[in-house]
Amino acid sequence: MDLTSQGQSATLESIRTSLSSKFPSMQTPSQDMVYDTLAQLMQERKIYQTSRGFFITTSVKIPIILSVPLD
Repeated sequence: MDLTSQGQSATLESIRTSLSSKFPSMQTPSQDMVYDTLAQLMQERKIYQTSRGFFITTSVKIPIILSVPLD
């Protein structure tokens, strides 16, 4: 969410870069590890991918308005 809120695309490489800057004492995960994790999250429908990068899936609740005649 930080990447898109800053106007950056959440690509594989930008995610790795963001992880290394947010957690400097942690070893940056390999490209394969990040890719596999993103693939798992897509399979679980928690994120989706477009040509602009990865995005978090949100559940949008649309209220259903029932039309009940008032007699």
